[in-house]
Amino acid sequence: QTLMTVLTRYIPLEGVVVQLLDISGDAESQALAATSAGLRENNDSLIVDTPLRIGQRNWELRFTLPESYLLAHRSWQAWIALAAGLLLTTLLGMLLLTLVGRAARVELLVRERTAEVRESEARFRSLLESAPEAMVIVKADGSINLVNSRAEEIFGYTKADLVGQPVEQLTSAEFPNEYFSHRAGYAEDTQPRPLGGERELHGRRQDGSEFPIEISLSPLQIGMERVTTVTIRDITERKKAERQLNRALSVLSATLESTADGILVVDNLGKVVNFNQKWLQMWSIPAELHNCRDDERLLAAILPQLVDPDAFLERVQQLYKQPIQESNDLIYFKDGRVFERYSRPQRIGEEITGRVWSFRDITERKVA
Repeated sequence: QTLMTVLTRYIPLEGVVVQLLDISGDAESQALAATSAGLRENNDSLIVDTPLRIGQRNWELRFTLPESYLLAHRSWQAWIALAAGLLLTTLLGMLLLTLVGRAARVELLVRERTAEVRESEARFRSLLESAPEAMVIVKADGSINLVNSRAEEIFGYTKADLVGQPVEQLTSAEFPNEYFSHRAGYAEDTQPRPLGGERELHGRRQDGSEFPIEISLSPLQIGMERVTTVTIRDITERKKAERQLNRALSVLSATLESTADGILVVDNLGKVVNFNQKWLQMWSIPAELHNCRDDERLLAAILPQLVDPDAFLERVQQLYKQPIQESNDLIYFKDGRVFERYSRPQRIGEEITGRVWSFRDITERKVA
């Protein structure tokens, strides 16, 4: 109605009724706006209708010139009024087209942005699901926002069980205080980092059982909200393998220390890997070199004791060049001692990883 008033203010249509009708429906036409009310049309009135199709709806702009208007004005004035009506129709049509076009552009932009957001979210969820580790997205308040299938698998919960719950629900009893005290710092730091340091962390399944885990935290910006990506790795199998390795090393160490021979183990480059206490005693290695793995410093302590140090080194170099060869010879000391030296390659499966040297003091046997 305001639009009609503004437009007719500048066009001399006194006595002429201008109506904007919505004729889209099957029912009787609905008048959207009019310049005056209460006019009764009769057979002597002049009615001019202009159909419009705007915004997927049908409109009709109607000009009604009553008999009194026709009698009071000359014919040229009537035509001027009709021309003004057509001008009004054009202006109104242009305005409606502009408004509808702008609304259509806004709607198209919203649809495009919505599609982009949905596509981005789908890619993110796909990456989350493809991760081999448990992935948990945590809000700033510590509540779980999203988890992947791997998290459901190792913890025994469903996604519905976890969303909205505090992340500490997935950790053992000793974990929460440490996490709360560091959460703000992790959220502000843009670099991923492990949690727990040297401390061993444990996860807690739905049934209450606990298992060893590694946790890494990384901040993630989602729109205006910064969340934390928590990567949880189940290290149960690794811990089991470590225990088995430690047992094997313990047995090996006990075996080395229980033998009557001095044992020295080197790698393929001739670098010292291990030795037992008997070897240190037999070769009179100074105390300051007992924890040394520097072969040059150890040789500097050994060679001066030998009658023929050059022959000793030559035999060592020959064996390093022929890693599959075994060796058995005698070593003579300046103080009269005699060692039997035995050497063979060290293997792990079919791979040669170094060489084992075994030294036995046979001085008494030689003297006898």
